[in-house]
Amino acid sequence: MNRQSTSHYDAPSRAFHWLTAVLVTIAFILGAAGFGRLMRQGIEPVIANSAIAKLADWGDVHQFLGDAILWPAGLHAAAAIYHPVFLKDGVLLSMLPAKRPH
Repeated sequence: MNRQSTSHYDAPSRAFHWLTAVLVTIAFILGAAGFGRLMRQGIEPVIANSAIAKLADWGDVHQFLGDAILWPAGLHAAAAIYHPVFLKDGVLLSMLPAKRPH
């Protein structure tokens, strides 16, 4: 198997990785340590009393996004199994660190 180093992903891979990054970032921002905590606990009265605070239960939004992250993670795991088992294209090996002689 040839372990060529590639510096690019195909379009579906790039889109999938960007989607995952966006979901994780938004879930973090709305999570227990971020904006969601401000909405729930009212630590910052200006924000907690604003119109945006009443748009949603930010804890529920955070939970939904956390659950939504599981779908791409599951697809990613399935692809990690699919490539070496069915395609035998070396994608999984290309992501592992190369073994160097001592």
